[in-house]
Amino acid sequence: MTAGSLAGPSAASEAGRPQSPWGSLLAVCLGVFVVAIGITVTSVGNPVLAQDLGATLSQLQWVTNGYLLALASTLVLAGRIGDRFDRRKLFLLGIAGFGLTTTVITFAPTVGVVIGARALQGVFGALILTNALTLLRTTFPVERLPVALGVFTAVLEGASASGPIIGGWLIGSFGWRSGFAIGIPIAVISLVVAALVIRRQPVQRAGRFDFAGTALLVLTLVCLTYAVIQAPEAGWGSPIIVAALAASAILGTAFVLAETRVADPLVPLRLFRDRSVTIGLTLTLMTNFALLGAMFFVILHLQNVLGRSPLEAGLQTTPLSVATMVAAMGSSALIRRAGTRGPLVGAFLVAGIAFLLFTGLGADASYLDVGIPFALLGAGLGVTMTASMHAILANTPAELAAPTAGIHQMVFHLGGLVGTAVLGAVVAARSTAVWPSNLAQAGVPGEVAARIERSGGALVSQGVAPVPEGLSGQVGELVTRAAHLSFASGMHAALWVGAVTMLLCAVLGLFVGNRAAGTAS
Repeated sequence: MTAGSLAGPSAASEAGRPQSPWGSLLAVCLGVFVVAIGITVTSVGNPVLAQDLGATLSQLQWVTNGYLLALASTLVLAGRIGDRFDRRKLFLLGIAGFGLTTTVITFAPTVGVVIGARALQGVFGALILTNALTLLRTTFPVERLPVALGVFTAVLEGASASGPIIGGWLIGSFGWRSGFAIGIPIAVISLVVAALVIRRQPVQRAGRFDFAGTALLVLTLVCLTYAVIQAPEAGWGSPIIVAALAASAILGTAFVLAETRVADPLVPLRLFRDRSVTIGLTLTLMTNFALLGAMFFVILHLQNVLGRSPLEAGLQTTPLSVATMVAAMGSSALIRRAGTRGPLVGAFLVAGIAFLLFTGLGADASYLDVGIPFALLGAGLGVTMTASMHAILANTPAELAAPTAGIHQMVFHLGGLVGTAVLGAVVAARSTAVWPSNLAQAGVPGEVAARIERSGGALVSQGVAPVPEGLSGQVGELVTRAAHLSFASGMHAALWVGAVTMLLCAVLGLFVGNRAAGTAS
């Protein structure tokens, strides 16, 4: 007997009613918008939140890291639970929970409450993101899937673009709580629309749940995510980081072995027999590794070197978001006509050129110098993100859409986390290495250089000049110039890594099945 039959005649009749794919797309996009806007607003509001609640630097980091840790650890599980208990219900629960935790944060009396609510938001965010992609895969026929994925990508970018601008205005005018409060009515609207247009979903046979696999996967991801998040602060050679990475490797191996021995595994390993699915997931990981890892430091360059305000920096990234949205919307036609492979390879090459153009940014870069590579990068990413998702979902059987969507979102977020940590280490190593020579090249007097050479490395890797108090204006300007040159050198090294990563992605894309929408591979 199936879980669907246990739900009674009304459930069965509703599950069988025709469902508008476009209504479902609207509901899915609203739900994803809730998550995306919540993430971007947080990045703008953190400094003001810290002042108001007296948060330490460590506590402030965990406002973001607690969310990311919970999200990455539960994405695959969220999709699998949706299969067994109706993904519509799980999607609605995710939106309701995200809205409720947003309300708690809005009225939080202490930073501890904020951190706890943000961790819960990560769990509810996982329910939204994984089940959103699953709903798209099971609602849209394969020939229309590229259109849905293009809109999905465009909404994500729209939220990412508007979040810092809306949040910056609200927080500047009404305080940090208003930045979170804006998410409450959006969550309510999303919940109402989703409840009205999404029908009950068929559920899989209620076999024995894979408790061992679930525990092993969650523990693996917790250890890995914790290590990646804490490594920049503790150091990659720190005993706790080494132990966490070793534990994640051991637990991950145990998880794979366990999945081969159960009838209904949490992650069906046969998914990876399809070349396009495996390559698509690898490309997702590599893309976010390069994008979030390198772009984090380009944004720092805009603020700490070029002197842009947070709002100005957000506005200056608009070409990236707009180009991504336009390219994502237009990519569906490319995929329908030419298949996945050609657009994917070409777009990765365009993104690689954009990374190379970023390596020319200096301490006097103009808006045009920044805008052109941002626009090129957005044009490339809008296509690659849509095409890689299509390569994954179009080659996945509908009954395996949930675990596939969970894995996709998991590697998407892990790629960003690993990229920020690894490329952060690249920036720190390079900028610290050239710091002494740049002090000398800038003409900083030897006694001043000796005073700040050792103590300034950490600040220099963020583009901040470690100018001691009492230093004369001219010498202080020389130190600032040396710091900016050192940071630029480190940032350029990270951008070269990003460019090479895009080239490798283009090569890997040649092996993706060239499946046009609605055709055989």
